[in-house]
Amino acid sequence: MSNLEFTSSEYHREISDLADNLYSEALEQNDNDHESAIAAIYDHHLPELVDGHQWVIYTYSSELVERFSDNAEAFMGVYDNESIGALVSDRGLDAVKPIIAYFAMYQDISDRLNERQPSKCATKQRGHSIGELIHLIIASSIIFGVLFWGFNVFLNSFL
Repeated sequence: MSNLEFTSSEYHREISDLADNLYSEALEQNDNDHESAIAAIYDHHLPELVDGHQWVIYTYSSELVERFSDNAEAFMGVYDNESIGALVSDRGLDAVKPIIAYFAMYQDISDRLNERQPSKCATKQRGHSIGELIHLIIASSIIFGVLFWGFNVFLNSFL
């Protein structure tokens, strides 16, 4: 889906589609081996998919993800109140929105994968690895850098 504005039903349909496509592609890439596909999904496919999704990147859409997600508080498993407070103090409230959206969407897709094949997928669900967290921090830095650069270019166009 390419629209940055969406409804709750569109959000949940996108989550289902993403989970289905992710599983199908991972299964195909891993010679139809379910265990290898699930490992690949959680090791790199899912973090990359969510990190690059336009609904996580764009502020307005990330607010909608938080509103429609079944897991809007998933980020609390990684960030404590002190970390969130420091981030808001340093970068403002908008800095937290993509983080909330990332973890909410990640968990929604993970839940959908588990619903799809609960006996198999549920055994591989796990917490976020250090590599995934580092990936998120790097990606967030890139996102904010690009946004800042774009805003800077926009402002300089008036000078």
